[in-house]
Amino acid sequence: CLVGSEMCIRDRLMANDNRAALETLKKLNLTEGYEYYMMAVAAARVKDVQAMAVALQKAIQLDPQLKERASTDKEFYPYAQESIYLDIVD
Repeated sequence: CLVGSEMCIRDRLMANDNRAALETLKKLNLTEGYEYYMMAVAAARVKDVQAMAVALQKAIQLDPQLKERASTDKEFYPYAQESIYLDIVD
């Protein structure tokens, strides 16, 4: 895969290579809500709560429809009672 390409990042997430996906996303010039959403998922999986919150907030800012998705996405279930997450999706 091309490093930094959407497909490469998705492949890394699908393979549970979450740290590599997160580090790749941090290096890119993200412009789309879904890109930040993928970063939030990767961060959630490696338990980087701060990076998850920042990325999720940016994702929703760029694409408000992602708020509803985030509120039911199983990737964020471990944070369902965390105020940092609830402040974003409520």
